[in-house]
Amino acid sequence: MHGLRGLLYADDTKTVFREVDQLHPMLVNEPWVFGDEWGLALSEAGLTRVVRTLMTQRDDVEFASEPVTLPSGKRGRVDMVFSRHLPESERTRHLVVELKRPMRLTMTEFGQINNHASAITGHP
Repeated sequence: MHGLRGLLYADDTKTVFREVDQLHPMLVNEPWVFGDEWGLALSEAGLTRVVRTLMTQRDDVEFASEPVTLPSGKRGRVDMVFSRHLPESERTRHLVVELKRPMRLTMTEFGQINNHASAITGHP
């Protein structure tokens, strides 16, 4: 974790370390960074694929045929989706990860995350 922190925040690497071709592949191969209980379910997946994949794991849900879109009507993508099974509640939980360079969170980034969450949870 200290090495990852150094790559992300050190003056000599933070401006050249790229999330798409360096950070993303690293985290896909090392999901323990998010906790040992999480396993990678999807990487670089469109919202429709995310919902379809996660819903087909349940017997009590039927996937609606129309694509999952953002409130703007556009199709979106998420960087990574992790899953974990909770045996005590017999449920599976999902963690959607959107990677960003280290920066202050603004309403733009918050809006993107909120739009993804609304699209996924609001799909019929």
